[in-house]
Amino acid sequence: MAGSRVPGSINLRPVDAGTSVLSFSPAQGPTGSAHGTYGSDVRYLAQADAQTKGAPRAAPASRRLSGDRISLQFTVDDAPGGSATNDAMLDVLDKYKIKTMFFVIGENVQSRPRDFLKLVQRGHRLGNHTWNHPHLRHLKEAEIQVQLKRTDDLVRKLTGKSMAPHWRPPFGEGAHDARVLKAAADIGFTKMWYWDIDSEDWMTLKGPPKHRAVRPQAEITKLITDNVEDQVSALAAKAKLGREGEKGKYVVLVHDKPTTDAALEVLLPRLKSEGYSFVDLP
Repeated sequence: MAGSRVPGSINLRPVDAGTSVLSFSPAQGPTGSAHGTYGSDVRYLAQADAQTKGAPRAAPASRRLSGDRISLQFTVDDAPGGSATNDAMLDVLDKYKIKTMFFVIGENVQSRPRDFLKLVQRGHRLGNHTWNHPHLRHLKEAEIQVQLKRTDDLVRKLTGKSMAPHWRPPFGEGAHDARVLKAAADIGFTKMWYWDIDSEDWMTLKGPPKHRAVRPQAEITKLITDNVEDQVSALAAKAKLGREGEKGKYVVLVHDKPTTDAALEVLLPRLKSEGYSFVDLP
């Protein structure tokens, strides 16, 4: 597949239980860049949240997406997210009968345990997204393990169950790094989840650093829908193996943000009308 990737697709496979992380050497990495720096838009979240109320919905794109025989698995990072509660995200997933995996941050779980428990109560899976979303390649092996173990210990205390083997590295960093993967695998986190389609819904800000402002909700909705539609239409036109090794089955990355909730209300019915199916996490 080298040299023939479509935008947003990857050939990265999960590291499953029983697979040696030391031999983990994908031929290609993910396209594009990793997430924007976590926390860079925290001060603007209240303003962004307010924009979702009564915000105009972006008009669907005119092109057809030709989604027959294409299935999408939505996964949600940074849970429980930046809104007052994550009910809006849960409601939109329920509306379209999607059961997903929420990748949780330990600090968020600690500060919002009731919202965290809603994820489980409403039938979703959980994955470990570390304690405070650091750059794992900058950490020592023991520090990587503390990030994962501290989060898992808290989740186990609240739910009675470990999240192992499921985890996702912050920013997608370390996905190709045998040292990072081995540190995680040594404490039971052997299935690293990546994505085929990046919504880039974390791009809620625009402008230079000194004059950064929150994008209007309509602009965020268009950015998310355009990003996802561009990637899925390319995959529909020329199907590739997805991250689980199946042609026509792809993992979509979104974040637990109120601005994303609003965009999904536009994106999901459009994808469904074009023949895409939504599949639950295994």
